[in-house]
Amino acid sequence: MHRTYLAAVTQLAENAQGIISTISEGSEVAMQPGNKAAMEEIEQAIINLQEEALALHRQKQQGLVDGDTFKQKVADCTSRMEKLEARQKELQSAEMRYAEVRLWLNTFAEHVQSGDIMTDRDGSIMRTLVDRIIVNDDGIEVCFKCGMSVKQEYVK
Repeated sequence: MHRTYLAAVTQLAENAQGIISTISEGSEVAMQPGNKAAMEEIEQAIINLQEEALALHRQKQQGLVDGDTFKQKVADCTSRMEKLEARQKELQSAEMRYAEVRLWLNTFAEHVQSGDIMTDRDGSIMRTLVDRIIVNDDGIEVCFKCGMSVKQEYVK
């Protein structure tokens, strides 16, 4: 089992540049400039909505808006705010996943470049990089935290 695992790590190390490039290109799609612009747009829309709600409260205090109209407009503002906050949370989650992938890639590249990935005696490096190892009848599959996996037939 240990030799099979080492063969999988060797396969991974030999293909390191290709893996890093593929994962980098794929993960950058998640945080394209359009996503950052969308986050900025949402932040501005939230600010505008807060200002609208504040103006609505002022109008009510001045008697310019009746109670029913006020309640209806507050409900509308609340609904729009909830939608904006949900979308903001989705975009922030994508940004966080991107940061995690970048951290994984940097750790992986550092250990491949130093050669530590092949001499990791206590397994600490691989615990940092590996999500799980699936043992099958014909070999193992090493699933990495970045979403990539390496299949390796048993080595005797």
